[in-house]
Amino acid sequence: MKIAFPLLAVLGLAPIAWGGQVIDLDNYKEIREIPTAFTGSMDVDASPVGAITVRAWEQPEVLIRAEVEADSAAIAAQVVITESAGVVRATGPVEGNGTRHWTVGYEIFLPPAADLALKANVGAISVLGVAGKIRCGTTVGALQLASLAGDVQCATSVGAISIA
Repeated sequence: MKIAFPLLAVLGLAPIAWGGQVIDLDNYKEIREIPTAFTGSMDVDASPVGAITVRAWEQPEVLIRAEVEADSAAIAAQVVITESAGVVRATGPVEGNGTRHWTVGYEIFLPPAADLALKANVGAISVLGVAGKIRCGTTVGALQLASLAGDVQCATSVGAISIA
């Protein structure tokens, strides 16, 4: 019998429970960096499993650092991360019968005056130093919000909330 610890999985400390199975994504990891122009806003969806961290920096452009975790390099190669006009999404192989498991987590650096729309299903969301309109939500995952200015509305169904 396998027991999953979903909150530890969100923190990357345990296998992930998915569809009644325990998925251990320690097989393959890669980091992809995507530099892009700053459009004034970012809309990031890390669903179904993936965390999002957004950090303000003093550069005029945006850097998206995506960590792809998968059962194998072949599966990771099928994961496509797109950015268009500030909208970031990942697509990959459809999971089924216990195969083709993958996740993407994001670390994004952008100018402080950014509007954000961030969504995760299972994964934490952190926003640090941003001074725009911020909307974020996760179903299972912690929220860490620090040094923010502007209109902030964020929620989690299961997870700690830290505001500094």
